[in-house]
Amino acid sequence: ILMHGSPDIDAIGSAYALLLFFLKKGKKAFIGIEEPIPSRYSFFLDKDKQNQFFITRKEADSRLWEWVIALDTSDVRLLGEFKDMTRKNPVLVLDHHATFHPYGAFHFNDPSYSSTSEILFDILEKELDYEKALSLYAGIVYDTGHFRYSSTTPALLRKIAFLIEKYQINTE
Repeated sequence: ILMHGSPDIDAIGSAYALLLFFLKKGKKAFIGIEEPIPSRYSFFLDKDKQNQFFITRKEADSRLWEWVIALDTSDVRLLGEFKDMTRKNPVLVLDHHATFHPYGAFHFNDPSYSSTSEILFDILEKELDYEKALSLYAGIVYDTGHFRYSSTTPALLRKIAFLIEKYQINTE
């Protein structure tokens, strides 16, 4: 699972939720990172999982991949040192930016979504648990500017209310 360099909480949250989904399904999955995630952006990450499943480019090169999934990355160049992995493997891209430049064998880009985390909410809604829900909640809150941006819709607020109510997410 790849995300843009210097990832924000939307990229990290959506990648982590997808990682947890795959791990729960018994799949091997990893998140590629160029450098450690800053602590201000990793408050919702399990440290053991972060140490085990967040890997560098060098570690990624030592493995064979069936798929690459790029999240919250509107242009292949934003993948930094991981961008050439999109040439060697089938790639699925999920993104919400209006500036999207298509890449990958399969891509879903819809700028009507507030965030990639919201896209993953719609995909994973029936597979959520507390940890995935918290990851997606964090990504949505970040990318909507704490619900101040125009991407905040009534439908999005209903999704947030669902997450807070069902998973008892602390909003402080």
